[in-house]
Amino acid sequence: MEAFSEFRVEPEEFIEQDRAVVVAVAYTGRGRGSDVTVTDKWFYLYRFKEGKIFRWRPYRTRIEALEAVGLEE
Repeated sequence: MEAFSEFRVEPEEFIEQDRAVVVAVAYTGRGRGSDVTVTDKWFYLYRFKEGKIFRWRPYRTRIEALEAVGLEE
């Protein structure tokens, strides 16, 4: 995190399916030395069992995350 003068992690969307949730998360950072803003987005799949997260997996694309829970774009 030293490379950034600012860094934000913002959940943008929650998609529920059965006992799973896909969360779209945006990352934004400003370079400490360059002042350049960088952005990225990841999609995280959380599976629940007995009310607790028992499996977590990141995906690079929305399509991959949705397919993992049996949904389509």
